[in-house]
Amino acid sequence: MKLRLGFSIALVVVLFGLWLAFAKPSCLEGYSPSLDRSFKWRCVAQ
Repeated sequence: MKLRLGFSIALVVVLFGLWLAFAKPSCLEGYSPSLDRSFKWRCVAQ
């Protein structure tokens, strides 16, 4: 039971990390992607 729960939590963490990595926007020159507190990507000036 504990092994299954640990595997499920690890899977959620890995999938969340992949989602963050693939959702990162490509910003225009002079701007860089930034992640805010609500886990939304924004392009901010450097």
